[in-house]
Amino acid sequence: MTPPPRVTRTRDAIQFDWQGEKGAVVLIAPEEIQTRIPRIEWLAAYDSRRTSRLDSAMKVTEALSEEGFQEIFKRIRNSARKRLSLYRTCRFCGELFPPEYGDSRGVCDMCVEKHLGFIY
Repeated sequence: MTPPPRVTRTRDAIQFDWQGEKGAVVLIAPEEIQTRIPRIEWLAAYDSRRTSRLDSAMKVTEALSEEGFQEIFKRIRNSARKRLSLYRTCRFCGELFPPEYGDSRGVCDMCVEKHLGFIY
C-alpha cells in the first residue's frame, strides 16, 4: 500500500504530492486539474526548493464524468512514470538518483565526493 499524498491548500488551489520526488503532483484549481512532474530547483549550492513542471491539464467539467475521473488517474500514473524515467543509476553504488542530485557522468552526489573527489 502506498502512503497517502501530502496535501497543501492555498487560497486558489489544492495540491496533492504523490510519492514525493518519485511520484507526481496534482494541482486542482477552480477551472482545471493539472498533473505535474516534481522537480528540485537549485537556488544556490546548498539551497534548493521543490517545484514542478506542467505535464497535462484537464478542465474540471471534463473530470466530472466516470471516464474523466479515470483519465485523471491515468494522467497521474503517466506523470509518475515520466518522473521515474528521469532517474539514473549511479555507476559506483548502483542506486537510482534523480537528475537534480548527480552529475552528467552518471554518478550520484554521494559517490561524486567519495570516488571522484568533488565537493558540492
